Amino acid sequence: LSDAVEQGNIEYRPTKGVRILEYDLMAKHDTKMTKVELQLWDTSGSKRYQNCWPVIFKGAHGLVLVYNADQPNHANELEEWYETAISQSLVKDSNCCLMQHALPQTTDKNNVDLPQKLSNLTIIKSRLPSHGDSLREAFSKFVGRLLSNLSEATEQEELTIINS
Repeated sequence: LSDAVEQGNIEYRPTKGVRILEYDLMAKHDTKMTKVELQLWDTSGSKRYQNCWPVIFKGAHGLVLVYNADQPNHANELEEWYETAISQSLVKDSNCCLMQHALPQTTDKNNVDLPQKLSNLTIIKSRLPSHGDSLREAFSKFVGRLLSNLSEATEQEELTIINS
């Protein structure tokens, strides 16, 4: 998806292992726009790289699970990925989102039926290449919410230390 947003390329290229992207993003935090230095770990969903997953998820602050609306089997894979990521990280549901990718010709009837476990997560829908701007905006909102959640968690932790 990052290739498609940046370059208009919609040809699918599976990630091999992990690809780390670092870039700056503007996100709303505490009612003002803030420059965020983001490190995004684009991880392969292939079981071939499963032994790398614990290291990849350790220390994660947020989680974005990307799936293809044209692939009905992705619902089961999403649930498995979610369970693996949550069990191997400290990421809470409020810091997770699903990104539903669909080709422009995809109809709503092709949508994947999500497992109940994932029903509370934010869903960002994309139809690249035509919706690149709305995808960037939705992702920026997710990052802003993630920043707020992390700030609140840090404040709670500090209060706990002070009060003990």
